[in-house]
Amino acid sequence: MKKFKITAPVATYTGSGWGLTFAAGVAETDDAKLAKKLKKRGYKVEEQKQPKATKADETKATEDQPKE
Repeated sequence: MKKFKITAPVATYTGSGWGLTFAAGVAETDDAKLAKKLKKRGYKVEEQKQPKATKADETKATEDQPKE
């Protein structure tokens, strides 16, 4: 799933808007449609890089699951 970093036009904005919570002008969302809409309205939108899962991460994830 993609994540987006949204930066408000007013860099010091802290509060709620567009269903997001901004702190010091920055919020995050995984809603691609919202990110596109905000970009059109003058917000800076950056797609966040997702770290690739390593083999160790996959092994740990399966080990943490309850056994049947």
